[in-house]
Amino acid sequence: MHRLTGLYEQLTAPGTVSATTAISERFARLGPGSTEEDMSDLIEEFMTTMAPVIEAFVAAETSIDLEASADIFTEYSAGLLNARQREALERPEARLDELHKK
Repeated sequence: MHRLTGLYEQLTAPGTVSATTAISERFARLGPGSTEEDMSDLIEEFMTTMAPVIEAFVAAETSIDLEASADIFTEYSAGLLNARQREALERPEARLDELHKK
């Protein structure tokens, strides 16, 4: 439980909340007209802000398996997200996977 509390504290830190809000707003605006630069900038901002939080949680909590949760989210969001938004979710996931392989 203390690990979840730590994760919550990281996610609700003032700098993280404002950055997450900005990332969420940019994500919501993604669409067919979004450029590669729009995508790359958003993904870099996400990785800079959230990757350290995710990495710290994963490193501390080796017994958690989020694959089923990810599958449910993918199924749920399939009809809600446009192609650019789905890509914006997949690319950081692939980068995080690469970090774990190193």
